[in-house]
Amino acid sequence: RTRRLSNHYTVCGIVLASGGLAGIYRHFTNSAGFNALGSSVGLALSLNGALSLSIVSDLEYVQFHPTALYLPNEPCFLLTEALRGKGAILRDATGRAFAQEYHHRGDLAPRDIIACAVFCKTQLNDGRAMHNGYLDVMHRNPDTSLLEGLVFGSSAGEAAAGAGEGGREEEAEEMAHRARMAIERRLTRSSSSLSTVETVYRGEDTAREATVLLEDLKSIMWDNVGVVRTPSKLAAAVSDLSAIRDEADRLWEGRRGGVEAVALRDAAYAGLAVAEAALANRVSGGAHCIVLEEEDEGEGEEGGKSNGYSMKDMESDDEEEGLVVAAE
Repeated sequence: RTRRLSNHYTVCGIVLASGGLAGIYRHFTNSAGFNALGSSVGLALSLNGALSLSIVSDLEYVQFHPTALYLPNEPCFLLTEALRGKGAILRDATGRAFAQEYHHRGDLAPRDIIACAVFCKTQLNDGRAMHNGYLDVMHRNPDTSLLEGLVFGSSAGEAAAGAGEGGREEEAEEMAHRARMAIERRLTRSSSSLSTVETVYRGEDTAREATVLLEDLKSIMWDNVGVVRTPSKLAAAVSDLSAIRDEADRLWEGRRGGVEAVALRDAAYAGLAVAEAALANRVSGGAHCIVLEEEDEGEGEEGGKSNGYSMKDMESDDEEEGLVVAAE
């Protein structure tokens, strides 16, 4: 006898709420770190394989924020949907408004429709080395709501609201400067958030290998399991991600990769689960948009149509500044 008391609890279930999985994509608006790499999903799937205790479902429904500021080699910067609610207009590189082409409500269409519209437009660049998606607010006077997506902190918002009253140019210039500085500070914090993480064995080959594999995984997720999907790309993703998961298990079991190996393991299990769920669902709905190829037509429920989005010329290098869809 140990003479120690212990409490035992009976529960109907346990919900793992340790963060999202937007970080498994190349473009995302969440804070970087483990909370964005699908750690809870990876753990649930691991338990499912070992103990058959966990239940995961609907993983194909990944939400993509339709408007994020894209700057080359910088983290995505979320632009609030309140901007469109206050009159901001989506335009292509020629200045033409395009939201009406995808939904009768135009810029006020549901989020999933706008996300697909922005994605399609940003990929269609007619062979030009330029971005093709922008959010136009030039026709609006600055106010707190319009600057919500750009300005961090109540003081900057108050400055913006004050500048809109009476059109005081000096205050407007000061507000613009403060907004610019806020953006730069935010980008600096975001880009350096992971640089402070210490590896268990700094300089280990396994840590570097895990980092490279994680970048490959993010590219696979964005290119093949992103905003608009096709069965062939999803099948290719499942194959590639299965190989990465096996490598992640190998690195983790060796216990030599440090936090990089842990991050890769979580992302690999979560990414593969999302890809498999998306491949199994041939019907578009909400945050899951799948375009069936000719050989797949008619296989899904109601034909599996995807609201008419075209996959034509869906390639882009994202080299210019502009708008981009990002996982969140």
